[in-house]
Amino acid sequence: MNTRLLAPLFAAALLVSAPAAKAAAAPSLTEAQKAAIAKDFEPFIKGLWTVALKLDVDGALGFFADIPDFRYATQDGKTLTRGEIKKVAEEMWGGFSHQTIVFRKEKSLVLAKDLVLYTWEGSNDMIQKDGAILRADPVAGSYLFRKIGSTWKCIHMHESGPDFKPVKP
Repeated sequence: MNTRLLAPLFAAALLVSAPAAKAAAAPSLTEAQKAAIAKDFEPFIKGLWTVALKLDVDGALGFFADIPDFRYATQDGKTLTRGEIKKVAEEMWGGFSHQTIVFRKEKSLVLAKDLVLYTWEGSNDMIQKDGAILRADPVAGSYLFRKIGSTWKCIHMHESGPDFKPVKP
């Protein structure tokens, strides 16, 4: 096919689909509604971090949706399913006693009545059972949460940062 024909066809497809996408958009939330949703979400995210800092794999997985479309995008460009995360976390966390995270920035953006985008930036220390510390700094993460039933569940997550390196005493 002639490549000069592709651009106009692509543009026409965008023009035809744009009104349909706009019509399907969710109704806007008021600032009061967004604040109420953020307030409902806040204890959930604190609970997630409490469990994750203890390196409780099964507890942490309870915060992730058990759906086929769930994906975790890793810093090295791979995507993992919920089941693959469990295996990787058990292997990685097995040699550590706990972790600490210094949050430099956190934000919860309410996208819809049942959808919140949570982002954070900071550093992450993994403390080995012998007391040695490995650090990744800076680290950033973005997680998309959907309210399923009466609880929030992570449906997609992405984290980026350098490899963990030993911290000199």
